[in-house]
Amino acid sequence: MNAILDSQLMAERIESLKAGIIGGLSVCFAFANASLLNTLVLAKYFQTLACLQSDLNWHLWVSGAVASFTGFVFCVTYDYIIRFDKNPQLKAGGVNY
Repeated sequence: MNAILDSQLMAERIESLKAGIIGGLSVCFAFANASLLNTLVLAKYFQTLACLQSDLNWHLWVSGAVASFTGFVFCVTYDYIIRFDKNPQLKAGGVNY
């Protein structure tokens, strides 16, 4: 019986890891699109937004990594909120679908 619980727990962890990876990649994609839009379009054609223009430097890479990690952690946390627990405090902050 303990082996069944262990396999269920491992399956839940794998599903949380999948959700986190998808969330991290989604935020990374959105960050890359916003950065390219700021650098290539907005900063070039609007003088007041010239401060948004940045080259491909370490600051941009660190910001992208932080954004991706934040998306990963958010999706893993949200996965735990919406799973079928009996904890009302977890359910109070999440939207079940």
